[in-house]
This record gives sequence, C-alpha cells and structure tokens, in this order.
Amino acid sequence: TVSVVLTSVLDPEQVVLGAVPVNSHDVAIDKLVLDKFLKEDLGKTIGLDSMEDFIGRRITVPNLDDYTIVGITDTESPSMFVDQGQAMYILSNASDVSDEISFGYAEDENEEVDAVSSGTIMDIDIAKGDIKIENGHKPEKAYEVIINEINKDDVKIGKEIGPEIGGHKLTVVGYYTSNYADDDTYYVNSETVRLYYIGKQKNFSAYATDVNLLKAILDESGVPSSVNDIRDRNKYINSQKDVVISALIVAAIIMLISLIEMYLMLRSSFLSRIQEVGTLRAIGLKKGDIYKMFIGEILVITFITAIPGILLMHFALAKLVNLTYYFDSVYMLTPQIGLITFAIILVFNLIAGLIPVFTTMRKTPAQILARTDI
Repeated sequence: TVSVVLTSVLDPEQVVLGAVPVNSHDVAIDKLVLDKFLKEDLGKTIGLDSMEDFIGRRITVPNLDDYTIVGITDTESPSMFVDQGQAMYILSNASDVSDEISFGYAEDENEEVDAVSSGTIMDIDIAKGDIKIENGHKPEKAYEVIINEINKDDVKIGKEIGPEIGGHKLTVVGYYTSNYADDDTYYVNSETVRLYYIGKQKNFSAYATDVNLLKAILDESGVPSSVNDIRDRNKYINSQKDVVISALIVAAIIMLISLIEMYLMLRSSFLSRIQEVGTLRAIGLKKGDIYKMFIGEILVITFITAIPGILLMHFALAKLVNLTYYFDSVYMLTPQIGLITFAIILVFNLIAGLIPVFTTMRKTPAQILARTDI
C-alpha cells in the first residue's frame, strides 16, 4: 500500500536519489516502498535489482498517461509524491473510480429517469481516444454529464440520470460521438469525479496542525470524527510491546539456560581443583589472585563460545531479514548490537562463573582443604 502525498510537502533534503519532481507527471517514491519490493525479489525478472534502477521507470495508472519516477526519498513512510493537479486523478483512477453506474430514460419527459443500463464515469479532461461533442456543451459544473449520442432519443438534454453522486443525480448537458460505437462512458468534469471518489469512501483521514480545532469543525457540521493519532500511536506501541515482551521472554529463557550451563561447568572445574586452591591459599596466595585465575578462564570460555555464536546468529538473522520485509521491521542488525550482546553475555558469565569461587573463598585454607564434596 502506497500513500499519495503532494510534492509541495516534500523537503528537497529528503530526496536521496534522483531529483525533486518538477513536471506534472514526475513522481518520487519513498525507499521504504522500494526496500520491500527489492527484498521480496519482485523485480529481478525485469532487471530491478537496486534503488538506482527505479530512476526513469514509468508507473502506469488506468486511463492516465504514464508517470515517471525521477526521485527516491527517505521519509520513513510508504509514500509516493505527486503533483497537486494529478493527485485526485491518481487516487480516483487507481482506486477504479470507473465503476459501472446506471442511467436510464423515461417514456414521459416529466417522469423521473429510472436506471435501465450501465456505463462508466470518467473525467472528460483525461478521456482516451477521440470524442466529439455534437450537441450541448462540455461538462463545466459538478454533476453535469455528456453521454453517447446513440442515447439522445432516450435521454434529453437537461434530464437527470442516476444513480446519485454526493446526493445529486447527473444532469445531461450534451451528447458526444466516439470512435467506438458502443462507448457507454459518462464524461463529467474533475469536480464530479472528486465528489464521486469521496462519496465512495467509508472513512477518510485528514491531517491538520490543530487536530482538536478540525475535530470541532467537523462535529459542528454533523460529520462524525475521531482523533486517530493517539489511538493509532497507542495501538502501535501496544503491538510493538507484545513483540518485544515475547522476544525478551525467549531471550531470558535462553540466557538462563546458558548461565546454568556456565555455572555447572565452572563449578565442576573449580571443585576438581579445590585441593590446588586450598594449597595456594595455605602458602599465602591472595584471594584476588585466585579470582583472577578463574576470571581468565571465564574470559577464554566466553570468547571461544560467544563470538562464533553471535556471528552465526547475525548471519542467520541477516538472511531472515532479507527473506521478508516483516523481519526487517522487527530485528536491527548492527555491529553495536553485536558488541552489546557480547558485553551482556560476558557480564552474566562472570557473575555465574564466580559464584562457586566466591562461596569457597569465604572459608579459611584449612576449611577448603577439609572439604569432602570433591
């Protein structure tokens, strides 16, 4: 899903490749959209392997002339920046605004028109093919329409055809001829298309500097509204909180298992050398020297096991992130994260590994040598 945003709100510094759109059919795409496209390998068959490959590519929208990608932005939002005059054209046509609608005629000219057949609605300014207005005039106001001349005997100029758009029926203001004999398109102006598009939406989002003021205006006009930023932010925070909590639980379990293994391994090593430790203490070796000896052992074990494990996991996660866009938003892989991970493992290993040393060093050399749990 891509959000259509006006080029006028784009900061030139946000364009990381190419240029800011200048012409009406120039567009810029955010790298967030292209990252997802590239990671899912959707463009390899047509030679799209990098961001640079998108510059100069064309975007096709039904009923409209092609648009050219001239820039790539970094706004951290899945957006496409377009000219203000093209925004409604893109929204209405990309959303298939040319749905079938009904029109009809009445035997009595004073009788309201009933729906008897169907056609499509289109902005006359973007009409494809050759059409020529034979009678009447081009739609100039909202809710005005011209229809194919083959229907002139059924629907007179000035009559209304259904259904309603924005609470209004379309008023016939002219007839046209087309290269296609069976052309059943209803040609209206851009304002009618805009109203038709808006009328089809079940809800819409509006952005304002003063959100509460906008809500008050809408409420006063009888338009039900709600402030979404707080709701959406809380919803996002809660969803991310669930993901983080689940990840932390898994990490805590793995860490606990690792610490138990480290404790048991160093305890076994320490107990096998208890006579050595007792003898060294008896001949005057300081406690600090004993601690240093086992700290060195813990460091060696940690370096030998943790570094390969971190590198292997980093490689696996990198492959996983490249496999699907979802994991890219969940896992952050940087050298700093690797160093922090190693530091955490080292600290916990030192704590777990020195517990048996600490409990033994509280005893006198004679008590150490007299232990029977060897």
